[in-house]
Amino acid sequence: MGSKPIKLKKNYDYGILLGGMISLNSTEEDIRFGESSDRLLYALNCIKTA
Repeated sequence: MGSKPIKLKKNYDYGILLGGMISLNSTEEDIRFGESSDRLLYALNCIKTA
């Protein structure tokens, strides 16, 4: 189950990425990602290919 990309009608300078992907047990030296970390990876890919 996932969402399909949509084509935007114009480019934007900013976006909002909702959190909840990093474990509360993380430290600055050891960041632990949870199951929803794919939203961060997808957002980074969108920025890279824009």
